Order: sequence, then C-alpha cells, then structure tokens
Amino acid sequence: MKKWVYALMLSLLVFGGCINENATKDKVSNPKVSPSAGTYTSTQTVTLLTDTDGATIYYTLDGTKPGTIKYTAPISISTTTTLMAVAKKDGMDDSDVITAKYVIQNSVEKVAAPVITPAAGTYTTTQAITITTATTGASIYYTTDGTTPSVASTKYTAAFNITKTTTVKAIAIKDGMDNSDVVTADYIITAEVAKTADLFFSEYVECAGGNNKALEVYNPTDSDIVLRTGDTNNYFMMKLGNTTAGDTWASSNAKPFLFADGNSIKSGEVFVVYNAGADDLNITSTGDLASTITYYNGNDDLALVKDVNHNGTYEADTDKVIDVIGKMDGTDWGKDTTLERKATVTTGNTTFNLDEWNVLPTNTFDHIGAFTGRTVVLPVINPEFSLASGTYTTTQAITITTATTGASIYYTIDGTTPSAISTKYTAALNISTTTTVKAIGIKDGLVSSSVVTAVYVIDTNATPTYEESFAVDKFEDRGWAITAEAGTKKWYYSSGVAKMGAYKSGEDSNISWMVSPKLSIGDSSVMTFESAQGYSKDGTELKVLVSEDYSGDTATATWTELTFVLADESASGYGDFKSSGDVSLADYKDKNIVVAFKYIGSGNNNQTTTYEIKNLKIVNATK
Repeated sequence: MKKWVYALMLSLLVFGGCINENATKDKVSNPKVSPSAGTYTSTQTVTLLTDTDGATIYYTLDGTKPGTIKYTAPISISTTTTLMAVAKKDGMDDSDVITAKYVIQNSVEKVAAPVITPAAGTYTTTQAITITTATTGASIYYTTDGTTPSVASTKYTAAFNITKTTTVKAIAIKDGMDNSDVVTADYIITAEVAKTADLFFSEYVECAGGNNKALEVYNPTDSDIVLRTGDTNNYFMMKLGNTTAGDTWASSNAKPFLFADGNSIKSGEVFVVYNAGADDLNITSTGDLASTITYYNGNDDLALVKDVNHNGTYEADTDKVIDVIGKMDGTDWGKDTTLERKATVTTGNTTFNLDEWNVLPTNTFDHIGAFTGRTVVLPVINPEFSLASGTYTTTQAITITTATTGASIYYTIDGTTPSAISTKYTAALNISTTTTVKAIGIKDGLVSSSVVTAVYVIDTNATPTYEESFAVDKFEDRGWAITAEAGTKKWYYSSGVAKMGAYKSGEDSNISWMVSPKLSIGDSSVMTFESAQGYSKDGTELKVLVSEDYSGDTATATWTELTFVLADESASGYGDFKSSGDVSLADYKDKNIVVAFKYIGSGNNNQTTTYEIKNLKIVNATK
C-alpha cells in the first residue's frame, strides 16, 4: 500500500470527529404540569417545571402556540382553559409543545334570580315594587339609578314606591352560594303627579243667572293640609268686589273669607267652596263649604292666602297671596264663565293669566269636584348636538344625544321637521357641506321632545382674519406673552415654529405659557393650527385654553380648555405636523378673549416631550 493512503487513513482517525457539522443537539426536557389536565370543580393553581436546568418555560392560555409569555409564577385557572407550554434554552433544541386542558365545573349552587313585581312596563300611577327570591335565607340588594347592585347597595326589606320613570336592578346573595344573576325592570311612569309647594285654585264657576257658583282649591303637595283648626287659620280666601284699576289686596274693600274649623284637603284632592243657593247636583254633591265669597258676578277678584299670623286677617307685610283669579281692572272678565286650570299648571300665580285656564262653555258644572288635570305627561329631554352651530373649514363629525334613557332620536339634514318616520340616529354624522340638522327625541309613553336645530356652514375657502404662522422670531413683538410658571424654560422660536421642551435641562416639571394678544371674536369663529411632537414621553401635556379675563397674569385668569386634535406621538425624532381640526370659538361671539398654549412637563426623570406649533389661523377674529 502506498504511503499516502496510510497518511489519509491516519488523518481520518485522528480528526474525523471534529468536523461533523450535523451532530445532534441535546433537547430541553418537556414541561410538566401540576395538577395534571382534567375536570375540576374549583379554581386550580397550576405550576410548570422542566428537568433541564437553566431552561425557560413559555406558555399560553388561549390555545395558541407559546413563545412570548414567560412562566414566572403559578397560574390560577378558574374557567375551562387550554394551557400550552414549551421549554427553551440557548444551545439546545426546544422541548415539545405540551397541551393540558382544564375543565372547571362549578359545583356551587347558585342563588335563584330575584323576581320583581309588577312586571316592567309603562304605568300611569305610582307603583309599589316587591322583590322576592326562591332561595330561602338569601338577601336581596337593589338599585334605582341604573347601576349594578351589590352587597353595598340598598338591602330590600319591604315594598317601595316608584313615582317616576325608574330602572330597578336587583341581585340575591347568600353565603356559601354563588350570587344570582342581576335582573332589571324598567318602569315608565307616563303620568306623574305634579307635586308643588302649595295650594292653588283649580276651577272657577260663574253661571249665567242663578246661584250655581263655586270655587275649587287643589292640593298638589305630598301631604294633607289643614285649612283651619279652631281659631287658628292656616289659609283663607279673599274677594275684592267691583274692582277698579290700581286696587290691591290691602284695599279697604278686600274682604277675607275663612274656612270652617276642621276643614282640610288631602294630598292630590280638591276642596269645593260653593254658593248655598246652588241647585245643580254636580255642585251640591261635591261641595265642602258654603260661603258668601261665591256671591260674585264676573268683575270680582279672588285670592288664596297663606295666613302667616293665623288670625284670619290679611296683613300685607306678612301674609302671602299664593294664587289669584281675576284681572283687577274693573272689567267683567269672569261673567257667565267656567274656568278650569290646565294640566300643565303645577303652581299658583299671583298675576292672573288666562293662558293657564281652559275656558269651558257657560253653565258647565260637571267638572267640579275633581281636578283631572293634575297629571302631567313627561316629555323626552331635548337632544343635544356635540358641536355648536357655526362656520367650519373642514368636515365635521356630529353626534346627537338625549338624557332620556331609551329614547330614540330622529333627524333630518334637509331643513324639514323630523318625526318618527325620519332617519333614525345610530352613529355620528359627517357634515362636509353647509347643512341644517334638525333632531327630535321620541319614546313610547312620553311626549316627544322639542325639535332642536343646528346649522353648520362648511367653508373650505374661509379667509382667516387673524393669523400667526410663528415663522418669524420675536413673538412678543406681535403681542404674544411668553412666561414660565414653573422652571425657567419657555416657549421659543426655532426654524419657523414655536417650540417648547425641556430635554436634558434638569427641569422635567417645567410649565410654560404662550398667550395670544387680545382678540375680538365675531360670528361663527373657528380656529385651526398645526402641531408636532418630538421624543414623546408619558406625562407631558399640551393644553389649548381660552380666557375672557386675562390681564397679564395666567394664575389669576379664568381658563376654559378647548378640544383639539393633537399630533401623533414620536418616540424618536420629530413626527409629522398634524392639523388641530376646527376648534370652535362660537361660544365667544362678541367677546374679547386670549388663546393660550400651555406646556406641562412630565416630571419624569429629566425626560419630556417637545412640542412644535405653527400656522395658527382664526376665522372671524380681529386683533
């Protein structure tokens, strides 16, 4: 054999193991779970481990492949969950991905859901609400403001009354059992009793011939009212006969008429004073007190008086006239007339206003004895627009809301009056051209709201009447005030923009103001500007504010914050400039204001955002 063959064989024997690039790496041991996968009746605390020293375990709980969430502590599993895990170590192959499914079956009995009676719905009277649960020994907690009930809420102990539109929510709780589901019942009370502070006249009858005359007094309060006890007068009536212009209740011919001992009016009921000579059954069957105050003939004025001194004598300095009937002008305003107070009236009026009364046909007597107008149907609260009417230079997103729960909003954008057959509001409206928006709120069982209107003028070519580009240094020379509230750094000029930041200044809590000159605001004024951020850090703020009383000291002025679009954050370097969008100044029409940019440092370890401002423009504003 030739020598070179032996040399080759020797080389292979000596060096062959060192040049095998396909040698197999060791593999990390698979993660182990404890407890093992399975079905359980309570929350499980799961631990993961691997036999490979120095390996790191990664896991997921949503069935996806693990690799980013590092296992550092036991995992609590309270619902059915699929756990997947893998172990990794540098220089070794990853372990297999293991899967463990934990089925959590709650064996704890659940409290029976409360039952609220009567059923949710629309009612015209006060409702007594009872709440029960079929679980013996459970306690019920409830709310009436729409919030979710808990053990900290009102505990149900007895039936309670609902006198207005209300959302009742209830939960049942018992130790050793799971809480019940929360149940909800919405009650709409469409005819709510109008409760006010004092009595008022509710009907006046002056017949055409004869003695069928009567006065009706209504008690709209929550309490029964005693009119007189013994010689103690709480209320009395007065008549001023054959009045002339200029008469007052202190005139010598104004005469008190007292109620009888023991006369009273229950809450929500009426008291009828009538002429003793009346012969109509409607009057005589409902009459509570015969009185000569009803000897009137159409030009007498009547008053209901609260007797502060309880002596049955009118004393102008102390006694209080709480309601009147009559014009006190000498005319026959009430001759041959029946007047009934309108349903919308809830309190007396010391100045007679015929608009508060329904004028019924002469000799109408069948309404006496009950004030049917005492219930008032509630209206839906008027819708509100998120943006005031005005002139804007860009497309505007308009939202419409009402504070009445469950009400639907309908709108038009063509100037017509909206109704239930108009477009239903479901999402913000984008207004890109001059538009009149009208809206109405509607809900079953309630009176529809008033129609509200907003006019948006979109003028993309609107010419600004005040501009500050910040492209030239020395803002102060153009009327701007630059101050530092905290620290020493202030807004400054840099490369054609106004700039503020405190980077590496040691003043991370710096606060600086840049305040405009005084501006006179016209009709539908709108402001725009551009902003940019550099080296954005959490905690730094840029605010845009308005003041009507600024006189050189930002600390003593009253400021209102404006809403605008801020430039996007830029973690490194400076980001692009971004428009603020249209900032409405319509609320300041015909007023003199200043606009301020307020920089607030982050207070974060000498790291703050830098802000840049340019191209401020205001339509319909003059310096």
